[in-house]
Amino acid sequence: MFSGYVQRSLDYKGRLCLCKSLRKELGRYPVVVKRGKHIKVYPESMKNQFRPSQIFEGRIDEEYRRLILPKAVLNSLPLGKKIILIGGGDHLEIRPRKRIPYSEIKIKEAKELSRRGIVVVADGDRKEVAIQTA
Repeated sequence: MFSGYVQRSLDYKGRLCLCKSLRKELGRYPVVVKRGKHIKVYPESMKNQFRPSQIFEGRIDEEYRRLILPKAVLNSLPLGKKIILIGGGDHLEIRPRKRIPYSEIKIKEAKELSRRGIVVVADGDRKEVAIQTA
């Protein structure tokens, strides 16, 4: 079961560091599905729930503790280097992270956005806020 969200960096080869519990839950070859402007990553055990034309095969590299996303998916989506991983129950969702100046958003506004389902991540040290719409 995947829940919550975390900020991560994606390198130019499509590699993404993941903690051991996520790697274990995804399996050796997780299922990668492109949905609009987002990527969804399902555990290997869910492979037969999708048509073969819908899926791409990712790979878990245990030696370097990371998920390697297929180049075909990365080339078709402008994710950028900074991303957000969002737990969606049975899958992980990978979305681009957008930034706005910290001064443009107030705490009350952030709480209201959060209630409406918009992910708000504040970084007080850098004076910026990352916003991701659902």
